[in-house]
Amino acid sequence: MIELLTAIQTKLVAILAGQEFSNPAGGVSVPNVKIGGLYPKRSGEPADEDFPWVVVLPMGGSKDPREGRGTVQIVAGIWTDGDVLEGFTSIDRMTELLLTISEDRGFSPYRLSLPVPWQLGDKDGQHPHPYYLVTISLSFVRTDFC
Repeated sequence: MIELLTAIQTKLVAILAGQEFSNPAGGVSVPNVKIGGLYPKRSGEPADEDFPWVVVLPMGGSKDPREGRGTVQIVAGIWTDGDVLEGFTSIDRMTELLLTISEDRGFSPYRLSLPVPWQLGDKDGQHPHPYYLVTISLSFVRTDFC
């Protein structure tokens, strides 16, 4: 599955190239896209270099003699120095950019299944202003190992 994660990361880096979002240092930066776990919870504010960020997470899968399935989540976080409306506007822009990954469903030897569900905020839909999150779930089918 590492080749799938790497392909997703590569596509996301291309999608987000030149797309700047606010950071807590008072500037703007292009989201850092990484494979692996979420950033650890900290007391106080996250470090400046953490925002904006995108993490590609392997979630699981299944395999039988005819096909394999896998699930990957894309979790993204942004920070805003504006009000709540600006926060929602920024996370909406991030979401729309990330969802363009579904325009080309081929991730050979995997194929992205539609629809692509997503959720704003944490598991309860909450946003701890000035931080905003989106989680996008990608389901893939692999049929080349029969």
